[in-house]
Amino acid sequence: MESKAPKIITLLVLVSVHALWLLNAKSYVTPELIFPVWLLTNAQTYVSEINSFYPPTLFYIISILNKLTNDLLLSANLVQISIVLIIDSMLFYYLNKKFTFKFAVIGAFFYIPLQVFFRGNYLWFDIATIPFLAASFFYFERYIKNLESKNLLISSISLSLGYLFKVTVFWIYILYFFWLVYLNFTGKKSK
Repeated sequence: MESKAPKIITLLVLVSVHALWLLNAKSYVTPELIFPVWLLTNAQTYVSEINSFYPPTLFYIISILNKLTNDLLLSANLVQISIVLIIDSMLFYYLNKKFTFKFAVIGAFFYIPLQVFFRGNYLWFDIATIPFLAASFFYFERYIKNLESKNLLISSISLSLGYLFKVTVFWIYILYFFWLVYLNFTGKKSK
């Protein structure tokens, strides 16, 4: 049985490099995210002063951190880096489990620079939904393979939690629908 230590060390190194890169990159924070948090913290209310199109979960998480740190930008950066590191870990885990360790490392080396280049240092609502969408996809894929209802339940719960951050998570239903239609017409099971 092979040791998991090299894989864990590799993941930690990749995640650390990504975190350091993000810390040294210029941070972008959107007014549509910060202003409601500022209002929630200073005016002690959320709804009466501003109407947001987004569910308030991300606002509340940053607001709670802001109360602990008294630094709104630091709070937003901590949330953003935490989300990105969760995404890195999920990607590495999935690629390692689905393919090989080498493929997981190559995937991470490919993903990390592109993530930073394409505004990965920008906290926005869509990035907060990615871990939930990824978890939903992983469990839906398992459901397709073995038709265990617990996998479908976990996939659905993941999407429901993602919905608390942004309502666009429902778009993945289109992928799931076409996936099921394809499998139905071809008579194949997912690999």
